[in-house]
Amino acid sequence: MTYGGGLTSDTPPEKLIRAIAAKSAEAVRGIPDSVSPEEFSAALDALQQATRIVIVGNGTSADPARDASCRLAMLGRVVSAPGDSSAQGLHSHHLSQGTVCLIISHSGSTRESLKAATAAKDSGAIVIALTSFRASPLTEVASIVLVAGGVDYGFRLEVMASRLAYLAVTMHSSSG
Repeated sequence: MTYGGGLTSDTPPEKLIRAIAAKSAEAVRGIPDSVSPEEFSAALDALQQATRIVIVGNGTSADPARDASCRLAMLGRVVSAPGDSSAQGLHSHHLSQGTVCLIISHSGSTRESLKAATAAKDSGAIVIALTSFRASPLTEVASIVLVAGGVDYGFRLEVMASRLAYLAVTMHSSSG
């Protein structure tokens, strides 16, 4: 099995854990270079002013979506992060002006996430994309685009690094 970055299932555990930690730290350090300060400020304002927030994440983005939802709920925000793609579409469809739909998608191409983003946009909500790639179908739908974690470390390391980048962005977004 190949993890990327020259690492395989035969790589000694001590080398593997150091490589994962190094690539993850590199991804987090790279956030200021990939996330536009203007877009980040706009996202913070939208999230703070929203009367309701729906957070969507599918596949490997589902856990960061749930984490962001919990953090915002702890601040007293009206937020949901439906896990089922049908429920995501329904929640997004019932948004309106003054609400936000935060879509977390590594690729920006996940069909279910795109359906929710389009439903939210059509309903008048602000759509915030948190993704790894600026050029994607999701960024074409979104009102605000936050790009984090897009460095190619190899498939398995890239997904872990982007998760940490998403976590860092959503933690700051939920800090009040």
